[in-house]
Order: sequence, then structure tokens, then C-alpha cells
Amino acid sequence: PDSASIARMRRAWGLGNAVARPLSRVGRVRDVQKSLPSRYNSKRAMQSAEERNGYTNFPNPIRGVDKVSWFPNQEGRDLTWHNLEADDARASMIAPLLPEELQHSARVLKRSLPHLGVNLMVGAAAEITRDRPGNGGFRLWVYSDLETAEREAIGLAQGMEVKHTTYNTGFAGAKVVCDASGANNSVLNVNKNELMKATAALLHELNGTMYTGCDLNTTTGDMDNLSQDCPYVLAAIANEAVNPNDATAYGVLGAVESVLEHFHGKTVVVHGCGSVGGTVARELVRAGARVYTIDAGVAKGGIFCA
Repeated sequence: PDSASIARMRRAWGLGNAVARPLSRVGRVRDVQKSLPSRYNSKRAMQSAEERNGYTNFPNPIRGVDKVSWFPNQEGRDLTWHNLEADDARASMIAPLLPEELQHSARVLKRSLPHLGVNLMVGAAAEITRDRPGNGGFRLWVYSDLETAEREAIGLAQGMEVKHTTYNTGFAGAKVVCDASGANNSVLNVNKNELMKATAALLHELNGTMYTGCDLNTTTGDMDNLSQDCPYVLAAIANEAVNPNDATAYGVLGAVESVLEHFHGKTVVVHGCGSVGGTVARELVRAGARVYTIDAGVAKGGIFCA
């Protein structure tokens, strides 16, 4: 993106003027920002992940392959990468924010795990390599069909590409998406321990070209389990003082404040009051906003009622 586009994205994500002043009664966002290095480097992150708790000593790690082919029909394994055509219906609304050469380079890997009732996939905005590995969270959800899950994986990966480009992290945009529709249409029926083991095996095959973390319906506990079997996890699990959900929530607050300028007296609807949305709703109330909540769990939404 050109400098003007980057500036707009920085403001939208709270990195522009919002960083220069404290959020209205949400001062902890600045503490979160101060705890981050000025230029987060992917190689430093990868080294830390691999060295954490002796991860460099994993049994039989796969080494020596610079990148994974993103083309179909890899012999000897059920790992198939699909490149998407420029006019593919799965292209997301995020694509126009990307540089022109990346707008039609999305790709997705799919692996069926029938014994768990899930389809596991990795979406990427472009080619990922060990020099510029993909990074994005692990989302577990029930989708209406496989194409919808693919579309989500691609759209989320492209969104991560915009973020990584804006903040110059050194990572490429990617996302892990798991469709649990085969588990009686409920994420609660998925054996998380076995899913993390299957995910670890897939990440090992990708050989350092993909790193993941928490997202919808995956927790720091899941990432801790995943990290026992592979080093490709970036989720602040080694630092109990850091709550990644709160960090995400403060990013949301920063983005909203950059548009509204202040919260006092504003009326806001928060749709979803889980680990991230709950913090957003609480902090908005503290900042003087009138907050309405929507959540499938009445208890989650009800705690914010006046």
C-alpha cells in the first residue's frame, strides 16, 4: 500500500494519533504498547519460540527444506495446496488493501481429519517461506460448507497480511482454520488434545513456514498443549503477565477511539462478550459509554447491564 493507505490503516488500528494520547480511561493500552519492541522481528520471535523450554531438542524435527510447494498433488501425502484464480469467488474484501501483486495470490491448504470430524486448513495471502513465514491465529468453528471455511481462511489470512505489512513484522499473513461441522456441528465435540497433535504434525510438515496462536474457540491452554509437540506457536504462553486477549481488546478500543475520538456519552453495541469482547465492553463502560451487549450466552452479556 502507498504511504497514505498505510497511514489510514495505522489510524484505524490505533497506531497513529491514538498512541500519542491515552485512551479515555483505558490507559492500559499504552502499557501494552510500551511492552512491545519498537520493531518486532520475526526471526527473533522464531528463535525465542524454538528455544523456549528446550524446543530445539524436539525429536526428529524436519529440517533443510526452504519452503513448501503450494501446488496440488504432492505424492505420498494428503497435503494439497490450492492456488486461487484471480476471479475466484473466495477472494475477500480485504484484497483491495493489499499491494497489487498480492491481491490474487491467495492459497489454501486442506487436510481432512475424519477421525476427529474436522477439516483443518491453512490460508495464506501469498507464498510463505522460512525467511518470511506465515503467522495468524487458529480458528475453530462450524461452517455451513467447506468453501465457506476456505473463504474465511483466505480472508483472515489477507487481513493478517495487511497487519503484518503495516507493522513491518517480518511475517506473512496466514491463518489456521478448522471446520468442525463433521463433529455433530459443535466445536464442543472436538477432541482438542488430538486436534492439537494433528495440528503439530501439520506445522512440522510446513517446516517453520507457519506459526500460529489463539483465535476463536482456541485458548492459551490449547496453545500450551500444541507447543508441547512443536515450536511453531506464538501466543505469549511463556509469560503469565501477558493476556493476549486483553491486548487484542485494547487494539479494538484504540481503533474505535481513533474514529469516535472519545467514548463518554456514546452509545455502543458490543456483539460477542467473550475473552476479547468482554474486556471491550467493560472498558467502554468505564470510559463513560452506554453499552448494549449481544451474546449467545445470556450470562456473558448480562453482566454488563446497568
